[in-house]
Amino acid sequence: MPAEHEAIALIYHALTHGVIWIDTARAYGCAESRAGLALSGGERDRARLVTKLDPLDELPEMPLRAV
Repeated sequence: MPAEHEAIALIYHALTHGVIWIDTARAYGCAESRAGLALSGGERDRARLVTKLDPLDELPEMPLRAV
């Protein structure tokens, strides 16, 4: 895992070269936090951040309701 400053520099480099989607997940350690830091300045409008949730397997099954 890169150091925080390296991760942020990597994201800036990606944005400079046209990357517009950043995909992360809680399971990736500090990735969400570091991506958030990188995008917290004026970079927020330059990219879209996508994050994945846990599978939610521990939640009880609920019946489906018609809407």
